[in-house]
Order: sequence, then C-alpha cells, then structure tokens
Amino acid sequence: AVLLQVNGALSAMSSACPVCDGSGLLLTDSCPLCCDQDGDADDSTSSNSSCSIGGSHEAAGLAPGSVNHWCDVCGLDLQSSAAMAEHVQGRRHLKHVAGSTATKRLQRTQEQPTLTEESFFAKLAGGAFKHIVVLTGAGVSTAAGIPDFRSPGGMFHQIRCTWGSRFPQLLHSPEMLLSRHFARSQGQIYENEVQPWLRSLKWNSAEPTAVHKFCAWLQRQGWLQRVYTQNVDGLHLHADLDLPDDFVVEVHGALRNDSVVLYGDDIPRRFNTCCRQDFPKQPSESGVDLLMVFGSSLQVAPFCALPNMAPRGCTRVLVNMDLWACMVNDWSPCHRAGPYADCAFGGLAQTPGLARLAGRDVQLRPLWRDLTAKKRWPQLLVEGDCDAFVHRFFDSPTAAAFNLTLT
Repeated sequence: AVLLQVNGALSAMSSACPVCDGSGLLLTDSCPLCCDQDGDADDSTSSNSSCSIGGSHEAAGLAPGSVNHWCDVCGLDLQSSAAMAEHVQGRRHLKHVAGSTATKRLQRTQEQPTLTEESFFAKLAGGAFKHIVVLTGAGVSTAAGIPDFRSPGGMFHQIRCTWGSRFPQLLHSPEMLLSRHFARSQGQIYENEVQPWLRSLKWNSAEPTAVHKFCAWLQRQGWLQRVYTQNVDGLHLHADLDLPDDFVVEVHGALRNDSVVLYGDDIPRRFNTCCRQDFPKQPSESGVDLLMVFGSSLQVAPFCALPNMAPRGCTRVLVNMDLWACMVNDWSPCHRAGPYADCAFGGLAQTPGLARLAGRDVQLRPLWRDLTAKKRWPQLLVEGDCDAFVHRFFDSPTAAAFNLTLT
C-alpha cells in the first residue's frame, strides 16, 4: 500500500497499515511505518473504540483517548482491530474464555461461609430464620430419664442384658426385639412380656426437656415449620408445651396411641405427605432456611435422609454427644453392612444408598463432611449435650439483647 501523510493524518489508498491498522499510533507512540519519526499524529487519527472483551485503557497501560486492543481474557495486546478480530475467534482465546467461565462457576460453588456458634446464635436471635425444621432423636429425651439406644446403659444395652440370654441373636442385633418379625414369630412373648417391659420404663411420667421446650418456643415465635422426631415418647406433644399436632411428625409412631413403628413396618403416610410440603421436588420451591438435628446419630432410614433434603443455602446444624457416630451409617461407602441395612420400610423404593422421598431420590448416607455439603449448606456441628446447647443460646448476648427466654 502506498501511504500518504496529509495534514498529519493517514490515508490508505489500498489497505490499512498492517502494524497500526491505519491509526498512525503504535501504543502511545507514532507508528514509524506510517508517520515521520518526529511527527505527531493528529487527534483525528486516534480511535476511541475499546476492546469488546472488556478491557480498559488503564488495563492496557494506555492513556485516555489512545487505541486499546488489549484482551483481558488472554492478557495480550493485539495492536490492531484486525488482529483483535482474528484473535477472539482463535482456539487459544476461546479456550481461555471457557476456563474463565469455569472459574466463575467454581467461584459460585465455593464452600459456604463457616458458621460459629456465636454467629449462629446471633442470626437465630435476630430472626434471620423464618422457616425452621427440627429433627430429634433419642438424645433429646435422655434428660427426661428416657434412655437412648446406643449409649452405655441405653436401650440396646438393656435389651441385651434382659433378653440376650433367651434370644442370643439380640446380643448382636438388639433392635430386632423391636421388629415386626420378632412380634410375629414370638407373638405371646412379645404381647405378654416385651410390651409390659417397655411400659415399665415409665415413659408416660417423663417431662419435656429444654429441646422440647425450644421447639415449642420456635412455634410461638412463628418460625417453626415442622418437627420430625424418631422418638415414640410423645414429649413433643406434651400438654405443658401446647404445641399443635400439625407441627409434629412422629416418624416412628407413639406409645400413647399404640402406633409404634417397628423395624419392618410401614412408615406413616403423613411422613411422606409432610416431606412433600416441606421439601418439594424442586428444591428452589422450598422455603426451609434452617434445619437443626438434635440427639440423633442418623442411623435409621428413612429418617437419616432428611438432613440431605434441605435446599441449597439452608443452614444445617447438628448437635449430638458423639459427632463421629453421625458421620457414617450403613449406607456410607465402604461401610460394613449393619443391622439397619436390611430393614425394609413400606412405601419406600430403596436402592443402595438412596431412598425415594417426596418424589425424588435422596442420599441416605450422612453428608456432613462431604465436599458437596460444604458447597451446598452453611453448617454448624456441635459435639455436646443438646439441652446445654439450647441454654447457651438463651444465655447468649444477642438473645439477652432481644429479651429472649425459654419460658
């Protein structure tokens, strides 16, 4: 091309300069191919267009008003519009764009903020959670004098001591005493000996604990959506608490009305109905923003799947005397088959590791330590007494500031 300089401006007779794209500038200096070494390009030769990739003059090290052909994605100065147009269609640039998209996607799935007990108490006392689901196990009733199942001196220990000599299989699997198979195969013994023995534990005289009162307190605040309990003691519906029946799902039935669910029995239909309401098939439709687990080691299906039904972003809190016991169960990878793996629950289509609940497949294994959990839910895991945790909340500075009391 024959290039002529007219009044300090450039005019291309057949094509633009391959170095400066006809701008007369090379970065902030005059292009030596188009302009005299000591000549300055006129303002009219400068282009004010900027890179469509999103770069700025400052990012490319250019002065305002200068040409900018800087690619932010690749970190390159392409020098000309033609080179930029060719570059953005190239394999290298597109690969970097894909990598940038993946990085942004990864940033969106980074671990949820770490919760401390103090920060959680502050959010709870401040009313940050409006739709709370509480899951309770035997550990919440031990303070009422009702033994849990797995602790030293608990229900399974008592079953072994009382019944193990007559039924040796109970030494290995004490829960089988509470199974439908045992009730059918040993009908007279179950009716005349086992049931009276269970009633002798005097559960009817037990009084609600701090956790039971806490659930009722949440309902009075207008924050409780549901309580799911494995316990058959009926303490969540104790008359002193005045907690409406609609808020409580007794997953394993209750002694007071002879509706106890034995191993091998169907789960009450209301359990699945409430699961559909609280944890709809489309997680985005769920309003649950806090799920708390008290006193359950999450070993029995389908109850153990409930924490995994929490929608993304829902805060999950686990309080138990032994956290390690909550980290694995019979559906955990490489975990030996245990007594509950063979228990069939009517109405639940189960595959290894999954249960069909509320119209969707849900993991039965605990996900508290799983990388998925850390990305999906803000979590707080507390090893200790459940009642003590509740009392610490009401003794916290934020609860005191709002004049919150358990009674």
